[in-house]
Amino acid sequence: MTNISIKTVTASQCDDNSVSVQPLTLRRFGIELRRMVSADKEAVRIGRNKDFVRNNHVYREIISEEAQDKWFEEMNRKEHYVLIISYKGKSIGVVILKDIPENIESSTCGAFIWDEEYIATKIPILSVLMALDFAYYTCGVKWMESVVLKHNIAAIKMNKFFGFTFHERDQDSFLITMDRASYVQQRERLNWFAKRAVKNPDEHELHNDAYNRRRMRRDDRIVAKQVPDMQRQIARAQRGKSQSGAER
Repeated sequence: MTNISIKTVTASQCDDNSVSVQPLTLRRFGIELRRMVSADKEAVRIGRNKDFVRNNHVYREIISEEAQDKWFEEMNRKEHYVLIISYKGKSIGVVILKDIPENIESSTCGAFIWDEEYIATKIPILSVLMALDFAYYTCGVKWMESVVLKHNIAAIKMNKFFGFTFHERDQDSFLITMDRASYVQQRERLNWFAKRAVKNPDEHELHNDAYNRRRMRRDDRIVAKQVPDMQRQIARAQRGKSQSGAER
């Protein structure tokens, strides 16, 4: 579909400060974006090697199992997000957010659908919308740019719909750009489209499992800190009652 380059403020909002890769699952519009694991490698490789997918990328060679293993090893780090798009329990494509480490402002992103049943539906648009919201609002992205091949009519239409500005790059491709302020201006229109496309209002809310886990850990820390204070208060109150009883 398209490759997107991101400039970001910080990644501390996206992932924990730990070195290891943290699980991430976003759910909205009946769609799930979840962080890729090793078991997904072959499905992604087969999907990426389909003619109608690879011919819409700058790199069009067939990807071997060895190359896929090396790519996954490189991508399986906390600063990268390879998000499997799942719909109705079926994996149909990926959205990739790359290079979002803390204090480094340049990054890249890409997305593609390998299931032909869903290419001409609203699912790709809604999936990218979820990823854009995550990038701009959760990760603090300030700027996005992408290279889109001129023969990729579907990607051109989709990115114009999202509000990207097109610039001539070379005879085969466009450079497209959008800053955060422009995205925020487009967000109400995009959200209106999503709500019309997905009738169930319960599916309009974004569910971020990683955020919920961090919030639970934060709440646990708060409770752990409060318990000793509460115990000291109870002990003081009990001592006060004992003294009062002795005086009476």
